[in-house]
Amino acid sequence: MDASEGLPRIVIVDHYDSYTRNLISLIASCFDPLPSPELLASRVVVIPQSSPALAPENFQKHLPHVDALILSPGPGTSDNAEDFGPSASLLQAPELVDLPILGVCLGHQGIATTAGARIQQLSEPFHGRKRKLFVDKGVNISDGSRSLMEGVPDGTEVICYNSLCVDERTIPSKIRVVARSPLEPGHGTLVQAIEHKERPLFGVQFHPESIETSKGNVIMQNFLHNVARFWEKKDALRVKLWRLESTSLTPDILALGNVCMALGTDVQAPSPRWRVYQKTLKSCSTLDEKLKHHAPLLFRQLFRQKQVGSVWLDSANSRDPQSNVSAQSRAAFILSYDMAGVLRLHFPSESSARTVDMAPYSTLWDWMEVAQRTLQAQLWQISQNVNTQFRTGFVGYWGYELKDESLNLAPMSAERYEPYMNTPMDRTKLPAAQWAFCNHALCLDHKTNTWTAYALVDEGGTTTGPLASLEALGARFGMTQGDADNWFVKAQKALDGVSLESESILFPTLSLHAVDEASTYMARIERARELIAVGESYELCLTTQFEGTLPSLHDYGSYFALYCALRRKNPAPFSA
Repeated sequence: MDASEGLPRIVIVDHYDSYTRNLISLIASCFDPLPSPELLASRVVVIPQSSPALAPENFQKHLPHVDALILSPGPGTSDNAEDFGPSASLLQAPELVDLPILGVCLGHQGIATTAGARIQQLSEPFHGRKRKLFVDKGVNISDGSRSLMEGVPDGTEVICYNSLCVDERTIPSKIRVVARSPLEPGHGTLVQAIEHKERPLFGVQFHPESIETSKGNVIMQNFLHNVARFWEKKDALRVKLWRLESTSLTPDILALGNVCMALGTDVQAPSPRWRVYQKTLKSCSTLDEKLKHHAPLLFRQLFRQKQVGSVWLDSANSRDPQSNVSAQSRAAFILSYDMAGVLRLHFPSESSARTVDMAPYSTLWDWMEVAQRTLQAQLWQISQNVNTQFRTGFVGYWGYELKDESLNLAPMSAERYEPYMNTPMDRTKLPAAQWAFCNHALCLDHKTNTWTAYALVDEGGTTTGPLASLEALGARFGMTQGDADNWFVKAQKALDGVSLESESILFPTLSLHAVDEASTYMARIERARELIAVGESYELCLTTQFEGTLPSLHDYGSYFALYCALRRKNPAPFSA
């Protein structure tokens, strides 16, 4: 689509699915040139289905400023009020009869069930796999709109995540099926796309927003085309307004979804200050030798210390195709964000921490985004490397608790997790997020079997925003050129040494047993399968604990030896 046609104002109702926000990218991809991040954020918003604003009596006042709805995927079933009740009310509200709506997966099933159809369970769950579409070519539309499947050829592969589907035998005559997929022999076909004959309602069972789906942008373009044609006939002024940058969703609606999309705008930063230097190190050993023997020895010699701050992104399995790179480093400083929403700066050599004032940013997401963008803006351009993405900088994790802040569910608070406080590990005392900043690194490229040392060099100058506030507290970004040169020499010397050194890490004997009995564990597996089969989730992570007696682990070296024993026994593509 030509961006000059204008972007409609769209509310995406989120049924708590990880794919929901991909719909924003799919909408943007339909335009050439792409809409600016600011325009996209003012026209497309994601609102959780539990929001009181989506009740028909509340949503009605926004209708003059909303051009379309998209009902997202999600867990559960559309005939369950807890899973789909608010969206079902919107579909059934007389005030919304003339609003174009697209349903995806759960949303598609909801359009069908509110029209009178029923949901049935598939013979087996079908998650993260592809099906081929077969499109109904007999759809004849003469009012300028398009079938949702126009331009989608038979055999197009789409990605599916569903254990439930619409029972085609129960679909009323006012709904037409426009695409199907064959099921297993003897099980008929699966309804993949529907259109309402009397209202601008469209649904797809598959995920057009997935990168594994072919023609997903064509399907979304058809929907957006139909939105435009609908309003051209009903209220032509609306479509003309889309061409004005000032046209926007109402402030009330935007406020409900203002945390759902990072604008990604450039920061105003001083001139470039930092440069990444690299040096390829000489080593004739095989990749297997590097991973099994040399990596632990290099880490112990170059980075491991008694104080916290050692970093090892360890891809220990040389035969796993996902193992592309291993990286080792030592933090210059560490940022910890606690369950109360307080950010602290730690230095490995100090026992106390310094509180960081995050103003004017209200969340760690915003603060870190500006910090990272400032760093990138002040970094001299570096050469591309498809395998080694980490070459100094921030490394760390976001905890699950950050969902409260990222989705604007609630302010950060340990009190929301009190039910877990009596477990062996008190999660409320652990950081909700933790990030280390590394000025130098040693990386092993598995594809080229090459060690490379990296150094971030500070060439002088100023910085701004979060980086400036950290520097005011004593943090240091980058090293001198002399320190970088010394690091390269030290890294090569260490590598030369381990090539000749016999392995001297003493591995402890491990004797462990599972906390859960086999019958308990198997029962939990069956329960997980039941929940997946009825649509409560497409994936469940079931973990178990092991306990046992180990030789005395009286110092840091003992724990490091334990990790080395575990990585040798069970080498993984991604560990740390």
